[in-house]
Amino acid sequence: MNHIALEILMFAISAIAVMLGIFGLPGNFVPVLAVLIALLFGDGYSFTWMWFVLFLIIAASGEIVEQLTSLIGAKKFGATRAGMIGAIIGGIAGGILGTGILPVIGSLLGVFLGCFSGTFLFELLFSQRSITQSRRAGTGALLGRVVATAYKFTAGFVLLILLAWRYWGVSR
Repeated sequence: MNHIALEILMFAISAIAVMLGIFGLPGNFVPVLAVLIALLFGDGYSFTWMWFVLFLIIAASGEIVEQLTSLIGAKKFGATRAGMIGAIIGGIAGGILGTGILPVIGSLLGVFLGCFSGTFLFELLFSQRSITQSRRAGTGALLGRVVATAYKFTAGFVLLILLAWRYWGVSR
């Protein structure tokens, strides 16, 4: 790209977006957008269409794994549709509350606790499941969310490392 200020701005925006993945947002696509901008408006040296496709595949894999793992974890432990809705609502609410209490670590813990609590409460209240069944479904949703978040963050950090390397690590 060869415009250091724009590269720094795009990297900073990408890093923030990847961190917002805690809330289930598709933040890993922002580095993909940064590559597209560099590809379309840059010098043609830092990024090629191959790099764009690679970034797109990595970002998409994070979203696909996040959706499938959360769903599989919840279903495997007996969650109903109501429990899965509770996991989504609880994860978002927990992430927001956790951020207010302790940014970053609180966000992550809030998402996990909210995911469990939301599943547990929705199973108990709307699906009229027993406490044991509701707790089991909540545990499944929590485990699925932990695995999904770990994969999605790993994919996001890989994108950030590749972005930084292509911006500043490639000899011009």
